[in-house]
Amino acid sequence: MIARRFAAIAVIVTALIVGGTVGFHFVEEWSWLDAFYVTVITLTTVGYGDYHPVTVQGKFFAITLILSGVGTMALALSTLYEILLSDETRRRWQLRRRHRMIEKLHDHIIVCGFGRMGRHVADSFTSESIAVVLLDKSEDVVAHALDEGRVAIVGSGSEEEDLRKAGIQKARCLIVTVDSDAEAVFVCLTARALNDKVQIVSRANNDDSLAKLERAGADRVVLPYAIGGQRMVSLVRRPAVTEFVDVVMSSAEFAFCLDEITVPEDSELAGKSLAEIRPRQEFSVTVLAIHQPGGPMLTNPQASDVLLPGTRVIALGTADHLEAFAKKVRGE
Repeated sequence: MIARRFAAIAVIVTALIVGGTVGFHFVEEWSWLDAFYVTVITLTTVGYGDYHPVTVQGKFFAITLILSGVGTMALALSTLYEILLSDETRRRWQLRRRHRMIEKLHDHIIVCGFGRMGRHVADSFTSESIAVVLLDKSEDVVAHALDEGRVAIVGSGSEEEDLRKAGIQKARCLIVTVDSDAEAVFVCLTARALNDKVQIVSRANNDDSLAKLERAGADRVVLPYAIGGQRMVSLVRRPAVTEFVDVVMSSAEFAFCLDEITVPEDSELAGKSLAEIRPRQEFSVTVLAIHQPGGPMLTNPQASDVLLPGTRVIALGTADHLEAFAKKVRGE
């Protein structure tokens, strides 16, 4: 729509300028440059007075050009002004700016489906200053997200082009929160085909969909209703423990927090035991569990346990101490 209106304005303005230039050139026998000059100052109502028609035919032509052209130019300019200030134009510029931002992103999170769950996921990552790209098939939802200052794209996620626009090749993780399990399967299949290393976490509404989503490429599948039921039981049977875990995991004001740190291959701590690393003595951090690549989760690890490359370390400590320990593990 905007392109057609721009084209119509361009055609009208070009026709007026060309018509006026040709008319003055032949009627007044002015040079092409002078005829073009007079046409422009006539249509813009500037009128310096240095040139004016001297023949009867030229005067009638100038009157015709003024009556038809000035009003038309004013209408064209007002239409152009309206287009430039329209919501559609503003959203187009926003989308272009978002696309340029996405091209610069690396190791970001893609959230496919910006419903109630998707909003909670996006808000949690944003609160930790982690870049998030939203993907939703509703134009209204995306427009609202853009108004909130988020990075959002219209798309279902089951199309390769949608995921490419969201930067799937450089993303750290894809989180699928769409309502339909069938759609989630297609999104997982498409994402896994484009990036075999990206972590995929998907929502599932039905227990039967869990195995299908895992076969489609999801690394983790979350059953919200099952988790909600387990939480209700925990609140009844172990309310204090549940509250403590919630505070540790989500409260920025609590002194201690839990974190997960992955040991890279080039880490100076790779291949060393916990006894050699001395996390509690050196960093005031308690290692609660370690997950070796391809092995089970080891809770209450022993001092002799070794951190191999790719090991995920679950640690407890203050935010500053955990950050210092993480930097040491990553070699920063």
